[in-house]
This record gives sequence, structure tokens and C-alpha cells, in this order.
Amino acid sequence: MSEGMVAGMAALAVALLSFAQDAVPGLTFYHTWQYALALAAGIAFAANYALRRRRYRLAMLGVAAIGLAGLYAGLTGADTALLTRGPGQTVHAAGGVVVHFPIADAQQVRAGTAVLEVAGRGPLHPGGRSYAGSSVLVSQMHPAAYIDAYDTAGRHLTITQPQGTSFLSPLLLFPSQARLRDRTYAIDVFALPALSQTVQAFYFTPADIAAVQHVAPPPDAAVLVALTDRNRALVPHGIGFLRQGAATGVGDVRLTASIGRYPVLLVASAPWPPLLIGGTLLAIAGVLVRRRKEDGALSANGAV
Repeated sequence: MSEGMVAGMAALAVALLSFAQDAVPGLTFYHTWQYALALAAGIAFAANYALRRRRYRLAMLGVAAIGLAGLYAGLTGADTALLTRGPGQTVHAAGGVVVHFPIADAQQVRAGTAVLEVAGRGPLHPGGRSYAGSSVLVSQMHPAAYIDAYDTAGRHLTITQPQGTSFLSPLLLFPSQARLRDRTYAIDVFALPALSQTVQAFYFTPADIAAVQHVAPPPDAAVLVALTDRNRALVPHGIGFLRQGAATGVGDVRLTASIGRYPVLLVASAPWPPLLIGGTLLAIAGVLVRRRKEDGALSANGAV
């Protein structure tokens, strides 16, 4: 394998490593010394070939721009974080960007239509991205359930979340994991202060329901709840399975779960795409210019 081919492979590796941060954001590998060393070595090898052989120097500028953008993002970009907040809350993300989490009702949760709002930039739809310096903000949809609770007299009960990000909210975001028998489920906890009861809620995907009940997967997820009193004892008949939108009697309350999705915010390092695109175009232009010069030289020699 010629030295030129090895230099070309090094340049390609630099491009792939840098573009990877935008293609697959959030990997911890981008913040490691191995990632930085691989980028630096690729840039150095390609630059050494271009300068020593006096070939493809313009293309090398493009490769260096791509690699330095990826290196800078990996070194200075935000550490990967998945920010989960309750309705109406605000978070200051990378680069001082302010993101508002939407106040969503049961129907919006069930339909998965709630959208994050980036101050000064507008809505951040699911899968959408917003760049801030060497970081990227990505909106992702996360399992959620909007809970309505009523007592035996039909009076609406207030739901609180003493351990959650939003204290007075009926929206469960299932931020933790817990073992139940031989399986692991997403779990959340809420309280019914009027009854001095605490409710554990386990999120069951359609596949979980099929595995537990030995049936075909249903169209919707469900929530398994367990009610305990102030002494942490299980309330009589305090275990129930909440199906999508169906009012279910559990203990001495009736619970209805609207199960769907709610947005969360992924913050990660990523180079600004125009820098990568500009570097790529410069590298391509450098290769084309060099090839044209070489072809012109061959034609001239043939004519002579």
C-alpha cells in the first residue's frame, strides 16, 4: 500500500470520526483521550504527507478543518446528559440556551404531541436539533403517563411527586429502573396527600404485557400500580393494572392513565455542521484541483 493511500485513509478516518458526533450524538467515546489521539494522529499523518510531498495541500486544509472541529467539540463540548423535567419547568442547557418543557394535558401525552421550546429559537420538535457552540440539543420522546385520581365519592384527588422534578404534577416520566420478579421495568412514584398514600407505578411495554400474561402484545402500554399507606403497608386491594384510558378501581381510589410520550432533552458534544460541510467541500475541491493539475501535466508531457 502506497504512502498516498495511507494518507488518504487517515484523512477519511478523520472525517468519519468528526462526522460521527453529529450522526450519533451522545457517545462517551467522544470525550476520551483515545478519540482525541485518533483525530490528532490522523490530522498529523495526512498533513505530513501533504506538506512533505507538496501535494493535496488545499485538500489538507479541508481535512484539518474537519478534524479540528471534531477535536474541539470532543474536548470542550457538553458532557452527555439526558435532561428530564416536568411540565412548565425551564432548564439552562449548553451555551446558556434556555429550554422550556411544555405543559401537557392527558390528550397531548397520549398523542405524543408536546413539544420543547427553545428561547429565542422556537419549537424543538421530536428528533429536532439546536446547536450551541460545540454542543447540540436533541429532543427525544420518552415514555410517560398522565394520571387522574378520584376517591370513592368521585372527588378529584391532587397528585404530588415529592421525589420528582416537578412537585405538583400528574405526569409520570418513569426516570428510574426497578426489578419486579425476574424482569426490570421503568418506575415512577407519586403521592395522594388527601389519603396519605404513596403509589409506585411500573411502566409495562406491550412486549412486557405479552410476556407476563402470555398473550399477544396489545396495542398500548400499561401501568402497574401498588398503593401503600403512611406506614408503607400495602393498601387492601391496592395493586392494579391501568390500561390505556380506562378508569380502574385500586384500593379506595379510581385511577385513569393516559399513556404516551413526553419530550426529554439530550445534551451532547457535536461540531457545528457548516464547519464540517465547509471542510468537506474544501477537501473535495483540493483533490479536484490537484487531479486537474496532474492531468494537465501528463497531457503536456504527451504533447512534447
